[in-house]
Amino acid sequence: MNRREFLITSAAVGFAAPANAAQGREELPFRQVHLDFHTSELIGDVGADFDAREFAATLKAARVNSINVFAKCHHGYAYYDTKLAARHPALKVDMLGQMIEACHANGIHVLYYYSLVWDVLASRRHPEWLATTREHQRIGGPPTDAWPWLCMNSPYLDQVAAAVWSLVCATNSTTTPISKSSRSPPAAGATRTSSNVSATCARWAKTWLA
Repeated sequence: MNRREFLITSAAVGFAAPANAAQGREELPFRQVHLDFHTSELIGDVGADFDAREFAATLKAARVNSINVFAKCHHGYAYYDTKLAARHPALKVDMLGQMIEACHANGIHVLYYYSLVWDVLASRRHPEWLATTREHQRIGGPPTDAWPWLCMNSPYLDQVAAAVWSLVCATNSTTTPISKSSRSPPAAGATRTSSNVSATCARWAKTWLA
């Protein structure tokens, strides 16, 4: 199919859609939403009026059954209770935790978004973690809101691993993240259950929170 044929076909499908809907076309069996939520420290009322039940009810009414919610944004701030990451200075509640609990109560699948590489706060605190070219030129924007790039071949990776483990433990997830010792995923076929994740979290706590 050439470009002309593609455009003609796309137009035909677009015009035909309303007619199909009028004929009682069934709803899609799923609806997934990505909640884009990058908020700087200059926003002083983040989550001030957040109501988890209203949030989940709105999603359910829209027939959403899967959503990406924010754990940490490009600005470097977390939206959950944590001893490792920097929670957004204006946030007074565990927004991520409340979102997960309310969504699960309504049968909505939740995935969390953790901004990787782009982290304004970390770049300000640790400019030595910034990614550079072979000529030692920084990649990305300056340590402002221009999305500076952090190097994964630096202690920044250890910070990420610790934060991811804290999220897994806090939410009792059955997803196994990167380990500090090997910096690699578990072996293929490894069993992932709540019990062995809890045991791993206990070992993790001794390593990272000592």
